[in-house]
Amino acid sequence: MRVLEPTSMLSSVLSASFSANAKATLSLEIEVLTPILGATIDAKASVRAPAEIRATQIAGALRFWWRATCGLPAEGLNQQESALFGSAGIGGDVEIAVIDDGTNHRVTKPFCQFSWDIRPPTATAPMTAKTKVDWIVPKYAGFAIVDASQLRCNAPNPVPNETPTTYKTHYAAKLKAANSDQKLHLSYPTRFSLQIRCTPSNKTAVETALSGWLNFGGLGARTRRGFGALYCHDYAFADLAALKTFAADRKDNPSATASWNQLVCQMQCNIDAAWKRSIDTLETLRQASKGRRGRGRSFWPEADSIRRIRQTHGVHHGTATTGAENAFPRALFGMPIEIRFARNGSNASEPQPSYIVPKGAERLASPLLLRPVKLQDGAALALTEIECRASADAKSDAGYPIASATMASHPHSPLIGANNALAAFFNHAITQGFQI
Repeated sequence: MRVLEPTSMLSSVLSASFSANAKATLSLEIEVLTPILGATIDAKASVRAPAEIRATQIAGALRFWWRATCGLPAEGLNQQESALFGSAGIGGDVEIAVIDDGTNHRVTKPFCQFSWDIRPPTATAPMTAKTKVDWIVPKYAGFAIVDASQLRCNAPNPVPNETPTTYKTHYAAKLKAANSDQKLHLSYPTRFSLQIRCTPSNKTAVETALSGWLNFGGLGARTRRGFGALYCHDYAFADLAALKTFAADRKDNPSATASWNQLVCQMQCNIDAAWKRSIDTLETLRQASKGRRGRGRSFWPEADSIRRIRQTHGVHHGTATTGAENAFPRALFGMPIEIRFARNGSNASEPQPSYIVPKGAERLASPLLLRPVKLQDGAALALTEIECRASADAKSDAGYPIASATMASHPHSPLIGANNALAAFFNHAITQGFQI
C-alpha cells in the first residue's frame, strides 16, 4: 500500500503522485461525528493530544476492517492482505492520499466543564453555591482517561446573594496536580477528504472495508466507545434495514478474525443523544442500577474474588455477597481492568489496586462496539454490536474463569439469564429499548 500524506498541495498534484497504472479512484468527503481522541501510548494523555488525519492511520483501519468484512478463512488470508495493502518493504495495490486533512475545519471543545450550581436565597436560608461537572462527551466513554476527582474548577467564587444568572457561564476544567494550567480540551477536525485508488478487480473489497470502517469504526483512540465516529454519505446506509442487512451478511459469512454475533440499535433524535444512549446502556449494566447497590458494594464478583485471592478485606466486607467462585466476568468487555477499593476508615484493610489482564497477553480489545451511526436520510441511531469473536472459556492471568453459569446464582447478579457478560449486556440493551 502507498500512503501519501501531503495536505497543502493541490488535488491535481496529488492525483499525479499516484502510480500511473490504470486504477479505480474513490473520492471521499468525510464528516467527523464525535470528537477524535489523539492516539497516544498513554491513554490519559490522549485527551490532550491534538488529533491529526494521517493516511497511515487510515491504512491500518482499512486493513482491520477488510479482515473483519472479507468473509475469508484463515488459510491464505495474510497473502491476500499483503497483495491488497502491502507488507514490509513491499507495496500493495491500494493507494491512499489525504487531500484535505481538515486543518481549516478544526474545532476545540472541552472534555468537561465546571459550572456553578446555585440555589437562590430564601426567607429562611442564604444563597448556596457549589461547582458541578458538566460532561461534554459521555462520561463513561472516557472512563479512566479523565478522573473527576483530579479536576479543579477555574471559576471565580460567586458573590453572596447575587442573582444566579450571573453564574451560568461554564468554566473549562483543569487538572489539579501537574500541568495545572493544562485545560482538558479536545482538538480535532470536523471534516476531511481522501482519495483511494485500487485496481477495478479489488474495488468491491475496498468499498466493503470502507463501509465497515466508516459506519462501525472510526479514527483515533477509544473508537469502540464512540470517539472518532465518521460519516460519508456515499458509504452510509440508506436506512436501518440496509445496515442490518450488511451486518447479517457478515454474521452468516464470518471472516477468520471477526464474527458479527449480535447487533441492536435504537433511533435517537441526534448524534450526541445516540452516543450517550449507547454508552449509558453499558454503564448501567457495569456500574449503575444493575451493577451495584447505589454507591455500595458491586453485584459483580470481581471485588469479592480479589478479596479472597489477596486474603484481605474491610471490616464489613469479609462475607462475600456474589458467590464463592473466583471469577472475572467483566473481563469479556476488554482488558486490562483496574479494580480500586475505597481504603479508608473501616475499609483501610481492603486490597491494594489490582489489575485484571488476559492470560498470556497484555490486553484484550473490547468486543463491544458502542457508537452513534448516521444514516443517509440524516437519522441518528445508537448502535451496540459484538464485532469480534470472544472465547467463552477465556481465562484471566491466573487462570480464573471469565464466563460461567454459576456466576448468575447469587441474588441481584447482572448475569441472571445469561452465561457471560456479553450475553447479559445484550439482554440488558433489549430491556432499555434497543431492538435487534
